[in-house]
Amino acid sequence: MTSEEKQEGLWRNCEDSIRHALTHFSAGAYEHDAFHHHKWALLSVAHAAEVYGNLLLCAFNPKHPERADGHYPSLDGVRKLLENHQHLTRAESLVFQDVFENVAAQRNTLMHMPAPEFPVVTDAARALLALLHI
Repeated sequence: MTSEEKQEGLWRNCEDSIRHALTHFSAGAYEHDAFHHHKWALLSVAHAAEVYGNLLLCAFNPKHPERADGHYPSLDGVRKLLENHQHLTRAESLVFQDVFENVAAQRNTLMHMPAPEFPVVTDAARALLALLHI
């Protein structure tokens, strides 16, 4: 697969997760199952951020990911790889290091621990706006 094909596929995945997040943000405001919609809005934003970070890493290094298993890093891994990256703007660096930090932590909680009764989506909303801006 060429670097361009990887980037196109990552963007397609990112765009789909953004649309999915927007659908759940909207539905969560009107439907009774707020837990479901808040959970999936947050997970979708975290996924979009992760995939976008991997897209940037592919643009910066066509060999990305350079792992033996060929797997792309998680959002936490992406954030580490992009920390102080020479090709990021200051705004992009702040988004990956500050805005996405809480979303990564909340995503990990929802995926690997007992879920909170009512996931707070404030950080996910901020992250989605930042992702749309950068």
